[in-house]
Amino acid sequence: MGEADKDGPAIINEVPVFDDQERRSKVVPLSYPFAFKGVHYTQVTVKRLTVREVEAFIERVNRLPDDKKDNARPPMFDVPDEVMDSLDDDDLFEINKVTTDFLPRRWKRSTGSGSPSGTPAP
Repeated sequence: MGEADKDGPAIINEVPVFDDQERRSKVVPLSYPFAFKGVHYTQVTVKRLTVREVEAFIERVNRLPDDKKDNARPPMFDVPDEVMDSLDDDDLFEINKVTTDFLPRRWKRSTGSGSPSGTPAP
């Protein structure tokens, strides 16, 4: 239920506000920062996904041609896909370690590898 303010009605949030918000994301500093399209990137933030984000991602992947499904990237990062594709491989390695911890359990269970590429249809 909504939390009541001492001086007024219950506080209603338009979007979910999770307790312990800092556990839902992690900033990964880049060892090899770079500029791309006028923006200098020094870090990538990885975030946990909500049910709605997971379901939207699964729907999007299911609409992709088969040869594109394995390269679909879940919406866990605060940078565009072009930036993720341009990272130094060692930086991507560090980001992937965090990403694996933040993947939904159902993806880890379904693929055995922690990769969302084996995402089952809902």
